[in-house]
Amino acid sequence: GMAFLLCWTLITLIWIPKYGAAPNRSTACKYAGYILTMDCTDVKLDSLHSNMYPVNSPTLLALILENTGIKTLEPEVFSHLTKLTRLDLSRNQLQTLDYRLFINLTELWSLDMTNNRLTSLTDDRLFASQLKLKYLKLSSNSLISLNRGVLAPLVSLKYLYLSGNPFVCDCELRDTMLWCENKNLSTNAVCHYPNVYNGSSWQILSDPKICVESETASDVTPGIKGA
Repeated sequence: GMAFLLCWTLITLIWIPKYGAAPNRSTACKYAGYILTMDCTDVKLDSLHSNMYPVNSPTLLALILENTGIKTLEPEVFSHLTKLTRLDLSRNQLQTLDYRLFINLTELWSLDMTNNRLTSLTDDRLFASQLKLKYLKLSSNSLISLNRGVLAPLVSLKYLYLSGNPFVCDCELRDTMLWCENKNLSTNAVCHYPNVYNGSSWQILSDPKICVESETASDVTPGIKGA
């Protein structure tokens, strides 16, 4: 009896930590079934694939991928998440977004991409499916431009966050600013270039003369507007 007990104790010591510790590891995403939410905050995800956990559940309503170390996203990675209403991609290293990325997310009402490395959003197809989107968070990126055509499909948009981006305040950006103004969107967007307007709200572009001057200003970094 004693030998059996000793043997069982050893087995317990050897095996339980391997399996018992897994659910509590900080490396695992947390799934809350009652609100259909997958929370992967601070979980290091090297890569995401559409047919693999945690993005392969078609019933998910919310997916939180905050601070997961993501640098790139495959075009079809969210293709199964057709019921998703909230997607949080904040605090990652995303530099570009494929125009197909959100194509199946027709129910999305909140998209958070705060604190990434996005430099420009120029493809009019990017948000073509997001007719229900109310919140778009793009603060603290590296955006120098944001085309009006990219935002145009967002007919339900109520909140747009653009603070902390180094915008080039030129005529193209003026079109975007006027679009936002027309929808009563308060964005907190600030000009970075030309230097003479550095730190000014992009609403300075309300004056069309400033926009023309911006285009010809010598202190705009060469080639930056075409980036």
